[in-house]
Amino acid sequence: MKKAISNEDLMRYLDDEMPADERKELEEHLRHSTELQRKLTIYQALRTDLRNSNFYPANYRRSAWDQVGAKLTKRIGWVLLIVGWIILTAYGAYFFLADPEESSWEKWGAGLLWVGVLALLISVIRERYKESKTDPYKDVLR
Repeated sequence: MKKAISNEDLMRYLDDEMPADERKELEEHLRHSTELQRKLTIYQALRTDLRNSNFYPANYRRSAWDQVGAKLTKRIGWVLLIVGWIILTAYGAYFFLADPEESSWEKWGAGLLWVGVLALLISVIRERYKESKTDPYKDVLR
């Protein structure tokens, strides 16, 4: 009994990923089966359509300024966020530490909380920066 031909086998045949002996067996099946010929024709058409397709909208024109603007606004946004956070944290810490009515446990707790938040923020920024260098989808339009 001959092995049934799967859709994956047809795709491997189209992509030239099939060994010679399996290829001959599949071609033999193709000679006798109009259903397999029909499926193969459909896959060939799909393959051609995908290779010839353009995934950008017809009216889209990519310019160098698109990338410059995106990078510049992201960097400015991050810098402003971090500087603002540092100023507000320093201001709050100064008045919190200068207040003699607060107990040392509260000061230690609040200090450790802010150090933890700062450590998480720095780790996220560092990870995103490393990922942005190798991200294959950074220029994909949504």
